[in-house]
Amino acid sequence: MRKKNEKIESASNEISVINHHSAGIDIGSKENWVSVSPTICEDHIRKFGSYTCDLNAIADWLTSCKVTTVAMESTGIYWIPLYEILESRGFKLSLCNAKHVKNAPGRKKTDKFDCDWLRKLHSYGLLTPSFIPEKNIREIKVLTRYRDKLVKENNIHIQHMQKALTLMNFYLHQVISDITGKTGMSIIKAILSGETNPEVLVSYKKKGVKKSNEEIIKALSGSLQFEQLYILKQAVNFYEFFLSKIEETDSQINNLFILMSQPIDEDNISIEENDSNDINHNIVQAIGVDLCEIPGLNILSVEKLIGETGFDMSKWKNSKNFTSWLGLSPNHRITGGTVFQNSTNKVQSNAASIFRQCATTLRNSHSYLGAFFRKKMAQIGYQKAITATGRKIAVIYYTMIRYKKSYSELGVNITFSESHHVGEIEPASRKNRAMLTDREPPK
Repeated sequence: MRKKNEKIESASNEISVINHHSAGIDIGSKENWVSVSPTICEDHIRKFGSYTCDLNAIADWLTSCKVTTVAMESTGIYWIPLYEILESRGFKLSLCNAKHVKNAPGRKKTDKFDCDWLRKLHSYGLLTPSFIPEKNIREIKVLTRYRDKLVKENNIHIQHMQKALTLMNFYLHQVISDITGKTGMSIIKAILSGETNPEVLVSYKKKGVKKSNEEIIKALSGSLQFEQLYILKQAVNFYEFFLSKIEETDSQINNLFILMSQPIDEDNISIEENDSNDINHNIVQAIGVDLCEIPGLNILSVEKLIGETGFDMSKWKNSKNFTSWLGLSPNHRITGGTVFQNSTNKVQSNAASIFRQCATTLRNSHSYLGAFFRKKMAQIGYQKAITATGRKIAVIYYTMIRYKKSYSELGVNITFSESHHVGEIEPASRKNRAMLTDREPPK
């Protein structure tokens, strides 16, 4: 009886071919190596160039070989053009992380054999594909990441402005929290026009500045220097230029959400005719819920998160899989019945960084998540509390989008329970409380 069970178990563990019509591609900056099954043709490994005509030739050859699924390694940015061409041709694509296959035994490390090795692993279903969102989501991701780069470059010019003012002994940053606000820019432009009288400069003070006029006059008692005025003028011009480009990028991102929320009919309306400038309204129309209701999230963070994750949460089985993909959930490693490691996985995820940044804003928040952050900070420290709260926000984010439930604030006096996901959205009843767990809500 024991031998019979052993035979059944060994037979069930046999590796079989899952993807019969598969191909593997090793992508490079100058050449691409493509492999199909040797049963299709004798010359089953071929080399192609990296130009568009070569990429189309790859797609044509794979089509002629009746290939349906393709595995490729992610190499820098060179995989993107080929991925988009193959995606438009209807191939099922699997983009794999190179570190997942580099240590597998039996691999010959050459470009020619790499593609065939990828094909073999993919045919047996041994490769884990990376998450690649739909094309419209990828467009949002590219623009939101580009916007972040513009903001970082613009911050450099703000630093140049502040340094030039300090060298002329104008300590504007000590009396105004933001020198690029209305008061700060008005004073800077007055200085560029040659005005040095501090009593005149203080007249540009707007409502909301807490410092007294006497202190501002002391801070603005400086002297003009030709070279620093030139640098200040250049920095202001660059700042305003980048600011205009950031606004244009925001407009393009808004247009993409309009396209998703209101499909364009060529005979009816075009994207240029839609005058909806409320980006949050367009996002709500596209995904069905207002994510800005979650404490810590604002419109910019929501834009970036949608660009990184999309809004099709069915790609993750539950919130546990989602937070594990983000690298925000503990990775318990057990040996001999003892947990020897429970830290989170080291995952390079832009979405996880956004959730952590949102968690840092909740330290003084009078909300349920703010109270949770402070509680965790007292228990496990500041850094780990950021990860725990980021995971909490990610669970709410996942639940709201997948089940189309609005956020309901519980306040700071809720009793926390670590054994259940209590109180994040609708805690009043047992049915609604199930929404917070990793189970599908009852119908």
